Amino acid sequence: MSVYSQPGIKSHYLFPHSFNSNQAEFKLDNDTMYYSNLRLAGLGDFRADSDLYNDMSGAYGKIRNIFLTSNGKIIDGLRQAHRYLAFSNLMNDNVHENCVLDRESKSQLGLCVDSDNKVIAVSGGGSNASTTNATAADARDKFLGYLPLHKCFPILASLPVLDTGSDMFPNLTIRIEFETEPLFSFKTQMGKIANDTPQPVLICDEIRDPAQRSQMRAAFQPVVWSSIEHDLVVIPDQITESDALADTASSKQEVDQKMLGFNDKYVSRVVFAKAAVDLGKNKAGTTSIGFGPYASYGGFKEVFNLRVNGANLLPGRGLQNKNAALMLLSDTYGPFGMNSMDNQLSIGSETQQNNATRQGGCRDHTTGASALLSARQNEKVGQLNYYGLSIEDKVQDLQVSFERTIIKNTATGKRHFSYGVGLHAFAEVRKALTMEGGKFMVSYV
Repeated sequence: MSVYSQPGIKSHYLFPHSFNSNQAEFKLDNDTMYYSNLRLAGLGDFRADSDLYNDMSGAYGKIRNIFLTSNGKIIDGLRQAHRYLAFSNLMNDNVHENCVLDRESKSQLGLCVDSDNKVIAVSGGGSNASTTNATAADARDKFLGYLPLHKCFPILASLPVLDTGSDMFPNLTIRIEFETEPLFSFKTQMGKIANDTPQPVLICDEIRDPAQRSQMRAAFQPVVWSSIEHDLVVIPDQITESDALADTASSKQEVDQKMLGFNDKYVSRVVFAKAAVDLGKNKAGTTSIGFGPYASYGGFKEVFNLRVNGANLLPGRGLQNKNAALMLLSDTYGPFGMNSMDNQLSIGSETQQNNATRQGGCRDHTTGASALLSARQNEKVGQLNYYGLSIEDKVQDLQVSFERTIIKNTATGKRHFSYGVGLHAFAEVRKALTMEGGKFMVSYV
């Protein structure tokens, strides 16, 4: 039964208590009880007709960090939120992406393909389907996104209500830190974006019936949930080493590095995205290449493993095959919506120096005519190669083992397999919320 069929429910549309181009802060009323189904509307930017949102993030690229606090104490939060939300947009089947997600997030991930597996049409739900009159006053709002906040604050999926009384969550606040680098939001004409950021709106449902509030308050139980936390490992670039190689030579780069951000925490699932450290490598001129900074680039002859508490998580050397990595990702996180070959290094010849016969733009980021792919697919080949694993253990020591092969760069541009790579890890970390002495406490389990 819908909560809206019950008496005594009032929906509120709240504008930020403070707002500028860098941040927005919402304050909920004290001594009030809200359902935990908080959501944001009006998220994004007003833009010129030629400025398109990034296909993967949509309007979610606007949020860099976001926190839910009470009396200044963090209840739940998400750093590098745009990167995680862009990844989570992919974790859906194509029908959901076409019919729901593209319309909510203003992403452009739903695909229609022909018998040759070429993309022939894109769903009409995302903001990028049409840019006509995007700046007209009567058309602006349709380019702004909608975000259910449980995607950023997983505790909201476990906590039925938010009681802002003095005994629970007084001075409840949502703070959003905006991303100011346009490359994370837009894929075209980044230099032409006007400084015209609309104020997002927080939508929340108040429980006004006193009897229901008392019942909810009496039924409160400690909550255990998996919060999303971020850590980063940087793989140094090998561009100089690549240029110095003979045409048919290669070299291996091996990196073993500890991650400290998840120590003394129980970790369930974790996903690694391999982003270019240099943001400039994600664009050609002022146009973002494929998924831009959200791309997780597939490298040449990569090997990946995790060592957890002194033991390798995966058998043997670990993941050495891109389809095996995709299978493990899907087994761990569920459906993964992507076009064929977007997780592969290239389409066509795998000959080391044969640039002319390679199809797809993953190696030299060119997007010329391809007999195998449409132009929309071409530049995204090799951009969706993630590592998703399940640890399900309390981490005392976590070490990343990463290896890739560097070959001679004969193309005009630097191919991404010699770039510096940031391994962005997003882990589900188990936490508990309990009440002690009339105040809430958040702790790691």
